[in-house]
Amino acid sequence: GGEVRISCVRNPDGVALTVANTGRPFEERKAGGVGLENLEARLALWPQASAGFSLDGQAPWTVARLQWTPKEAVCNPPG
Repeated sequence: GGEVRISCVRNPDGVALTVANTGRPFEERKAGGVGLENLEARLALWPQASAGFSLDGQAPWTVARLQWTPKEAVCNPPG
């Protein structure tokens, strides 16, 4: 068992998606991880936006973050 938390927040830069879980403990990223390399390659090909991805541990949580920033003004946060 474990717990999963998912959040998606609109911010001044675009949208931030965070997925955290207490399942398998976080391990430092090993070179050559196919899944994460594939994700990063696909994000780099996204023509409408730039995106950043991070994965880290905040015991007991493993936290994945994706920041999506449009290249043109397609979202205007309330202000």
